[in-house]
Amino acid sequence: MDIWDRIKEYCLERLRQREGLEPYSLGTELMAEAECPMHSPVHHFLVPAVLLTAYAGEQEKTESWLSEALLTAEKRAKEVPGGACGYQGCCGAAVGIGIFGSIALSVTPHSEEEWGVLQLAVGNGLIRMGEIGGPRCCKRNTFLALEQGVIFAKERLGSFLAWPEKAVCRNSHRNAECLRARCPFDPAQTETYFQHRLEVRVPDRVIPIQNPAVTCECQIIGIDLAAKDSFLFWEKDEGEMVKKGELLCQAGMDLQVFELFSPGDGILQQVMPDGAMFHAGDLLGYLLDPPGK
Repeated sequence: MDIWDRIKEYCLERLRQREGLEPYSLGTELMAEAECPMHSPVHHFLVPAVLLTAYAGEQEKTESWLSEALLTAEKRAKEVPGGACGYQGCCGAAVGIGIFGSIALSVTPHSEEEWGVLQLAVGNGLIRMGEIGGPRCCKRNTFLALEQGVIFAKERLGSFLAWPEKAVCRNSHRNAECLRARCPFDPAQTETYFQHRLEVRVPDRVIPIQNPAVTCECQIIGIDLAAKDSFLFWEKDEGEMVKKGELLCQAGMDLQVFELFSPGDGILQQVMPDGAMFHAGDLLGYLLDPPGK
């Protein structure tokens, strides 16, 4: 099953269960799907699919209505070429707001007031994206489009879809061009009352866990993490208070396992998800001061 079909299946499942229908939750979970690329035209469909699903849940629409709406949205989204943001000055994720609105309001090229409403909705999304600047990030623009879609739904559809005060992106480790602190969804910006943040980064070299049955030079000189991929497995949970020297996570590569320990005290804020691949220098997370410290 490709990601386009997976999005339709997932959205219908959520409507059937009548839970987890908030746009942020839907979008975050779909973008975390293994089949969802970091950058891809599929985000042009993901935006209206999420908004339509959340809207269908709130308005108690039928599964049949959503199924037909998703097929229409998919067809229209596939007409928006990849790279339109850079080559045509119009991000497909912002167009996704218009696709959502056109279906919810039954807008056509011959509509009057609603026609103008759609142009404003897409334009507001593009303005927000343009204010932040490039290079492009499909995850960032998807969040921005969903946020603007929620505003549009409230103003024009009388809908009250929820959006968190501070949405967080967990995909920065996948994007070599991530804006980091310039991105409004950067995990480091989510808790402004924290006075201090200690970065947890991958070291250049580590000594693997000793195995008496295996003789390997790496157990003496260590493993060069800049040269090979490693897989992350957290031993501490998001939001857990950890102490300096405590085991934070384990990682594996080439049948070798090594451990990474906390560089200080603080509340763990994970940036890289469990199971992700990483290299030397990558940001794994932060250790945050408790509120009031």
